[in-house]
Amino acid sequence: MLNTELRLKGGLTYGISSSLDRLTQPGAFGIASFTQTEKANEAIDLTLEVLDRLHADSLDAPSVASAKAYMLGQFPPAIETNGQLAGRLADMLFHGLGPEDVNEYAARVARVDAAAVRAAIDGVFPRSSDLAIVLIGDAASFATA
Repeated sequence: MLNTELRLKGGLTYGISSSLDRLTQPGAFGIASFTQTEKANEAIDLTLEVLDRLHADSLDAPSVASAKAYMLGQFPPAIETNGQLAGRLADMLFHGLGPEDVNEYAARVARVDAAAVRAAIDGVFPRSSDLAIVLIGDAASFATA
C-alpha cells in the first residue's frame, strides 16, 4: 500500500518500506522512506492517511491474495543457505518453536482470511495518532517545508 500510494501514484519517494518486530510480545513498528526535503511533509501526511485507511478499510481480497502469494514465494529463499537455515533454527529454539514453525508455514498462510487480517491490523498496527515521527536531514528545511 505504501509503495503504491507514495512512490507509484504520488511520486513522493524514492522508496518506502515498513517493518514490524513482533515475536512473542508486541514490538516496534517502523516506516522508512527517502524523499526530497521539500516533499517530506506531503509524504508524511500521505503515509499517515494510508495507515488510517488500513485501519478503516482493512485489505480487500485481491490484496490479501497478493500478500499471501508474496509470503509463500519469499519463504523458501529465506531458508535456502546453511547460514539462513541455522539462523532460522536458532530463532526457533530461542522462541520455543517446534518444527511446525517451518513445516506448517504454507498451511498457516493459506488459512489467513479477512477476519485474521482485521484482527492483525487491530492488534498489531499502530494508529497514526500513536506514532513518533523522526526526520533525518536539515532540520531548518523541514520546519519551513
